[in-house]
Amino acid sequence: MMAKIEKPRLLILGGALEYQRVSNYLSSFDTLLQQVGMTNTHLHA
Repeated sequence: MMAKIEKPRLLILGGALEYQRVSNYLSSFDTLLQQVGMTNTHLHA
């Protein structure tokens, strides 16, 4: 049974972050942030 959570503060995404060892950064982090922003836009619309 699913419970209703008031004011959730954690978003769990079903995707993986890609790590590039050469340049020491998460290559898909910007893309992930854009997707989260788009999701928030759709949820609040």
